[in-house]
Amino acid sequence: GYVRMLDEREAPVADNEKPFAFNNQSLASRAAIVSAGPIANFLLAIAIYWALHLIGVPGISPIIGEIRPGSPAYMAGFESGQKIVSLDGVEILTRNGLHLQLVKRIGDTGELTFGLQYPNNDYVYESNIQIESWMADSDRPDIYTNLGFQYFRVSQPAIIDRVVSGAPAEKAGVIAGDQIISVGDKFVEDWAAAVKLIRQRGGQQVEFEFLRGEGQYRTVISIRTDTLKNGDKVGRIGVQAKRAEIPTSMRVLEKSGVVEGFFKGVAQTGEMITTTLLMMKKMLQGLISTSNLSGPVSIAKMAGAYANFGLVPFLGFLAMLSVSLGVLNLLPIPVLDGGHLLFLGIEGLTQRPVSERLQIMGQQLGLFMILGIMILALYNDIIHF
Repeated sequence: GYVRMLDEREAPVADNEKPFAFNNQSLASRAAIVSAGPIANFLLAIAIYWALHLIGVPGISPIIGEIRPGSPAYMAGFESGQKIVSLDGVEILTRNGLHLQLVKRIGDTGELTFGLQYPNNDYVYESNIQIESWMADSDRPDIYTNLGFQYFRVSQPAIIDRVVSGAPAEKAGVIAGDQIISVGDKFVEDWAAAVKLIRQRGGQQVEFEFLRGEGQYRTVISIRTDTLKNGDKVGRIGVQAKRAEIPTSMRVLEKSGVVEGFFKGVAQTGEMITTTLLMMKKMLQGLISTSNLSGPVSIAKMAGAYANFGLVPFLGFLAMLSVSLGVLNLLPIPVLDGGHLLFLGIEGLTQRPVSERLQIMGQQLGLFMILGIMILALYNDIIHF
């Protein structure tokens, strides 16, 4: 949105309104007016995070599951069943918390210091993973695949909850409620095992055995091949399972009182601001690929995904988006609020306004930069979606 000020430089102003014109306000007042928009973004984020801490933010403990042999996590001594309780000295309570801290380290060189804890044990020991320009050239960094571990997955039976219309499974007569017993000559223990076997057989015609009601039946499915964003080819038949129920022992609820929740909201907003600035800095340094810059298509897609997860995740996404907008608007680029504050800062130092000619040149340069960023973001949207 654009707000046109009552300003004698923009259009004629009636005599009775001149005292209220923007150009006739003090330097401090003009700075306050210009910065009001970004400040409102940050206040909204604080209010949302405050409300979330009062409601209670649910999370899942970052318990290690499968570890890929030979991977950095394997070489560092990670073991299945361990819980990650800290990263680089920062306490970790949930998977989301760990993810945020790991994202901050993308492009870094040094080491990741994990605090690990065995089940039913209070002892915490440290394990280090060496990194060098970590995933700096990745278009869409897959942190956990790179480190070589996955989170612990709750075992669930291979019962189909939904069959995609027109997919190979539907063509073969599979319906919701069927349970996969075997894929080819391999017995299926749970849903994860079924997915693994199917992914390995893209492009093949495979005999499946299902349990339906009290009986069993066999059918041949032509497994289609899909290409993932990283280029890997996997097999799929077009079925989905019910979301696994997370055990109570793995659930975390971060909830605070009114006063504590407010300060946590302020701290969380501050952390998001510093993280956003850090990511921008690394992008300018070439430590993070510009392919990670997202546009309106990505934002809309993410908003829909978070909305499907529930009110709390969606509100968290809105707070994160609000912080991003606030930080972007404060960048010292003419056209943006930060560019206006830059001109006001120069005026405060020199005790005279920046000439209109320089301001117009700056506005044109800033507009060019913003359009360039928008085009790049839209290009990334088209490539990825």
